[in-house]
Amino acid sequence: MSLTLTQKWIFLITVAGIALAIAYGSEYFFQLKPCGLCYYQRYGFWTLLGVSFISMPLGVRARPLLWFAAAILIGTSLIAFYQVTIEQGLVEPSAACQSRQRATTLEEMREQIQAASVAKCDEVQARFLGLSMAVYSAFISLFLGLIVIFLARQKEPQQ
Repeated sequence: MSLTLTQKWIFLITVAGIALAIAYGSEYFFQLKPCGLCYYQRYGFWTLLGVSFISMPLGVRARPLLWFAAAILIGTSLIAFYQVTIEQGLVEPSAACQSRQRATTLEEMREQIQAASVAKCDEVQARFLGLSMAVYSAFISLFLGLIVIFLARQKEPQQ
């Protein structure tokens, strides 16, 4: 079965929407604070959503953007794999995982702690079946990126 270009973009819009719904649902319904790398992964899905919405009405002219969509998903997967290495203690957290500014007084430190809305990248907040959310994000994003590569190589049906 071959999908039309419009169906491929609808698939990507659905994928990005589900990923973002899970991310925001985890944050707001389950009070799981995202780390800096989690935000970068969200940016990837927001970009995918935007590219898909913009590309859908362009028709065949936007076909090369399927390759860009695949790159977005694989890039998001690499960010998640990097986060897994941080969680496992294999590498030191990057600047994205650190606080943006250093407190110089006890009062500043107290204010930063109370205002903190970003979790540390090396602390797993939730596990499902023994795996962190970053592990799931890494493999799902990679798998989806490979699917999009397959879709980009696939010819659309003649009408």
